Parts: sequence; structure tokens; C-alpha cells
Amino acid sequence: MQANGQIILKGRRASRFSISVSIAIVAIIFALLIGAWSFFWFLAAQQTESLLEAWTKREKSVDRIWTCPNRQIGGYPFQIEIVCEKPGFSGEVLGRQLTGGVSEFHATASLFHPDQVEVLAAPPFELRSTDGDGEVNLQWNLMRVRLDGLPQDVDSVSVEGSDVSLRGGLKGFGALAGRAGTVSSVVSIVPERRADDVYTFRLALGNASIPVLDALLGSTPPDQIKFDGTVTKANFGAAGTLAERLEHWRLAGGRLDFDEASITRGATRLAARGALQIDNEHRPQGRFDAEFAGAEPLLKRYGVNPSLVTAGSLLTALLGGKPSGGASANGPPALRLPVTLQSGLVTIGPVKTSIAVPPLY
Repeated sequence: MQANGQIILKGRRASRFSISVSIAIVAIIFALLIGAWSFFWFLAAQQTESLLEAWTKREKSVDRIWTCPNRQIGGYPFQIEIVCEKPGFSGEVLGRQLTGGVSEFHATASLFHPDQVEVLAAPPFELRSTDGDGEVNLQWNLMRVRLDGLPQDVDSVSVEGSDVSLRGGLKGFGALAGRAGTVSSVVSIVPERRADDVYTFRLALGNASIPVLDALLGSTPPDQIKFDGTVTKANFGAAGTLAERLEHWRLAGGRLDFDEASITRGATRLAARGALQIDNEHRPQGRFDAEFAGAEPLLKRYGVNPSLVTAGSLLTALLGGKPSGGASANGPPALRLPVTLQSGLVTIGPVKTSIAVPPLY
């Protein structure tokens, strides 16, 4: 019995020793993995800082100065985070010397997807002309920006914001004002058409109030606004003033194609599909297939007899359009008419309106 007891005791000791060795091996492997991952994160953080420094130097070489005071890099173990307090900018934009900045900048990238960077910025964004020609102030409750394709080329930029308001003005742009409860925007390169600088774009504004639209629509905001389409020959890296860049775009065959352009204000909805270019006199030109719902007062203001809108399909066909075939989202049937911008004038159906389109530059 004593021999059997000793054998059992020795077996238990051996088993405990085996378990202890296994635990020690697992702990060593775990420690090595943590050490390797920490080293990898440190290298990634160091590379991120080097890329940021290189980009800053490239910008400085073309007289655009970016500052990132009190820069901190963190995010361990699975992210790289860059935080700046009161980051600033000074340099030339569209031929103007401007300075500006935000209260705080917070950029985050996952170690698993380092080419996707998410940016959160604290308001306000302030932009001033150094020659005293104006300033712009942008406020928001939330502003989230995502950049895809870094560090080489940005393939896509998306913006999500809430409670956004703009006020101020710059010489040559006039007064700038407006607000929106929600803002959603995406601009992305079309990979198979990269050689032609073709980008898709989408902009949606909810509960918006834009004073420049009041003169056109003449009713009470808020508006729901949406633009969706593609732009060709969009060289965002081109230098020069706004006029010089627009002229370069025109000469290159630049074109805006709208899959949807719509404004909804109360019971009035305007929607259109078509394309825009710039003519030799630097005015927008193009043709749209437009839809008007609840827009009788608006059409009357610009010379289209509202009785024609409700007279039925025959008169609609005579105007060059065709009935929508159903009620609009807010009630009455919509009227479909072609809208043409040509030689600085706007034509709705067969009627040349009083709307004049001035040169852009």
C-alpha cells in the first residue's frame, strides 16, 4: 500500500510539473507575441509620423504650410491615432492667400486597413484671406471625414455631418451662408476611368436653408437637396485661380453628368437628369429632363402658364414633355419638361424664361 501511495504521489507531482511547464510555455509564447505586436505597432506609428512629415514637407514646397501643435500619436494596440490641438493652415488656395484651422483634429487608422483614415474635427473651421478680402466660418455638431487610398493617392473622400452652418464671404464669391441639419457627401475615383479623371459624386442635404435658393423658389425652407452623378476631367491637384482651373477643365472637355439633381421644399419638388458643360463665353450650358411637382407658382413666375400644367397630357406633350403617370410624393401629378441652358438663357419646354445665366468667370 505504501508503494502504491508513493507511485500515486510521484504521478501527481509529475502531472503538476507538466502543467506548470505547459503554462510557462504558453506564457512565454504569449509574451513573445505581445512583444512582437508592440514592436510592429511601434514601427507602424513611426512610419505614420514619417509619412505625415513627408507630406507636410511636400505641401511646404508649394507654399502650403500645415501645423499640428502638440501632436500625439497613440491608439495601441490595434489603431494608429494622431491628435493635434488647434491645427492650422496657411498658403495659396485658388490663387488666394488664406489662413485657417479648426479647434482639434483627431485621425484614426486601423493597423489592418492603414489606407482608410477616419478624421474627426472639432468646430469651428475658420478661413481668412490674408489681404482682408473676407473670411468664412463653418460650425457643426458632428463632422466625420473618411479618406480611402492613403498614403499615395486619395481614391475616395466621404463626409458626414450634422447641424452644419456656414456664414461669411470672400471677394469674388460674394456672401456665403446656409445651414443643414444633415450633410452627407462622397467623391470617389472611377478606377477603370482614372486616366480621364472621372469621379462619382453624391451630396445630400437634409433640413437645409440656403438663401440663394430663396430668390429662385420663393417659398419657405427647409429643403431636401440631392445631387448624384459623375464629373469628367476633374483634376483636383491643378494649380491656379478658380477661373484658371475652370478654364483648364473646359478646354480639357470637362463635363458634369447628373443622374439625379433634386430639391424638395414643402409641396414643391424639382428633379432633373442631364449634363452640364461650360461654353466659349464661360457660361453653363446643357440639357436636362426635368420634373416639376407642385410648382405651378414657380412656373408662372418664369413665364410658363400654370393652366398648361393642369390641362392634361395633350398640352404636356405640346410643351415637349410627358406626364409623370402618377402622383408626386406630396400629392399632385408632376409635369415632365426639358430644361435647356443655352447662350446664357434658360428655356423650360418651349418657353424662354427670364432667368439669365451669367458667366462663371
